[in-house]
Amino acid sequence: MFSAPSVLPPHHVMFILFDEIKAYVRFGSEDEEALRAIGPRLRPAFDGIVEAFYQRATEHAGAMAAMTGGVTQLQRLKGALRAWLERFFSGPWDAAYAEQRARIGRRHVEVKLPQHYMLTSMNLIRQQLTDQVYTLGEPPGRTGAAVRAVNKLCDIELAIMLHTYREDSERRAQRQERLATFGEMTSAVCHELRNPLGVIGSSTFILRRRLTGAGPAELEHLERVQRQVRRATCIINNMLDIVRSTPHNPQTISAMGLAEAAAEQLLEDRGFRVELLVRDPSLAVVADSAQVLQVLANLLGNAVDAAGPDGTVRLSMFPHPAEGGDHVRFLVSDSGQGVDAAIASRIFEPLVTTKETGIGLGLALSRKLAEQQPGILELVPGELSGAGFGLDLPRARPVDGSAGTSA
Repeated sequence: MFSAPSVLPPHHVMFILFDEIKAYVRFGSEDEEALRAIGPRLRPAFDGIVEAFYQRATEHAGAMAAMTGGVTQLQRLKGALRAWLERFFSGPWDAAYAEQRARIGRRHVEVKLPQHYMLTSMNLIRQQLTDQVYTLGEPPGRTGAAVRAVNKLCDIELAIMLHTYREDSERRAQRQERLATFGEMTSAVCHELRNPLGVIGSSTFILRRRLTGAGPAELEHLERVQRQVRRATCIINNMLDIVRSTPHNPQTISAMGLAEAAAEQLLEDRGFRVELLVRDPSLAVVADSAQVLQVLANLLGNAVDAAGPDGTVRLSMFPHPAEGGDHVRFLVSDSGQGVDAAIASRIFEPLVTTKETGIGLGLALSRKLAEQQPGILELVPGELSGAGFGLDLPRARPVDGSAGTSA
């Protein structure tokens, strides 16, 4: 029933949706006044509501599956729910309110909280709030107005949460459709290109061996041909890696070892020394070391291209506080110009690139490898003036930072 043009930025779409829902349930100034009036009297009950909410959640494995950060994350989530309750009754119920609620919904999507637990959790909150309103002993008219306002706002909150799941579903469907088309094209093109490239490569190799009397200029031309064959073969392999399954060998690995190995590889391949900031040498992750190094190598290479030979590239490694300590973030930052906002939302799609000579495969492959760990690769604020890319990997028990990567 409710819709908004999908070409608008997500926060504009959410604001339009928010206004439509408010009008539909007739949430107005009288409801706002009722919520503000009853909020201070309900505040003493907030702690009990929070504890009851998470007591119920801990009884169900499906709900707890999204909470992988242990006691630390649970305490943080309790604080977040109390803040949610405070804002519920204090407002203002405006565009900032809608976007803040949408961010919570998108966070539920990110941690893969099943939608049915989101729905039933909202119902649990609704029941607890309305029960508390009735216990205050207000006159029937004020009690009725407060209960109606609570129910209207709970309906609005639920609609926002459902929309964030719909956003994710639409994004996934669009991405799968694009990847399917890309996969069909890739398989056909790569199959047709492999044979002629193989002939060119082998013929060039034979020619080079037989032209014993060739001068430096002739040999340089043959070397150029071989370099371009290798480059084309690499592009074909990357295209195929995006669409085909790759073996995955997860192990417990020193996070510092991975960061150091990636920095050393950049120095060896590009002659560029990265700033390496390791805040906790004992951190470890569960991942495929070869695949993670491939991702980091690509991110660092892109950062060098963006920063230029005289710029700065930094690789930082630390626990990810937004994940309650259950992930480790590798943050690659550069001193370049950053990513154009026009393509930021599509930066991880195949064939999308900011480089004049690039074809847009590296970040698409990197995200696929990151998700396979399972991890998250996203465009985030960096620590320098340019772009930042955050790679979040599942955290493991601490290991000796000097151990390096596992073979």
